[in-house]
Amino acid sequence: MRITKHSELLVCSTFYSLRTTLCGTRQRPAPRYHAGMSSSSVEITVNGELRSVAADSTIADLLTELGLAGTPCAVEVNRALVPRAEHAATRLEADDALELVTFVGGG
Repeated sequence: MRITKHSELLVCSTFYSLRTTLCGTRQRPAPRYHAGMSSSSVEITVNGELRSVAADSTIADLLTELGLAGTPCAVEVNRALVPRAEHAATRLEADDALELVTFVGGG
């Protein structure tokens, strides 16, 4: 069987759905505001960890900040897969929950 990026994404997506089904629906954390956090930033959850980003950030901005720009990866925002072509246009909002999956080759 030949594994392609599409089939890896399908496997990852299926695993995530199965994990969510078995473990229950994840609840969004209540927004947390830290001393010194300006109103021009928002808190999001990335792979289960809270993170502050600029209020006008896009998925592409976040990937650049994480050093993943140009890296093949799947991005899910609030349990909806976002195509790569929409990363630059998709703005992040307060309390968004993102899951990032990168592909690792090997044999």
